[in-house]
Amino acid sequence: LGRTPATFDIDLHIEYPFDLRRGVRAVVMADLFNVLNSQSPVGYDNYLELGHNDPNPDYGAITAYQAPRSARLGLKMLF
Repeated sequence: LGRTPATFDIDLHIEYPFDLRRGVRAVVMADLFNVLNSQSPVGYDNYLELGHNDPNPDYGAITAYQAPRSARLGLKMLF
């Protein structure tokens, strides 16, 4: 019955390259996901009945939220 509310994420990617020696380059990277830490519902229980004439007491309950803020660090070596 209806749609889930609109959701959005803001993600950031930062990288910094530098030379280690001739012919070898390193890149340090950082990713930040869901910067604003939005945790809106993205899933609801859509089953009106569990079986024949057996109402579902959890109908319409939230089953999933947006993933919380997370980060990832990385190092890339280029030869």
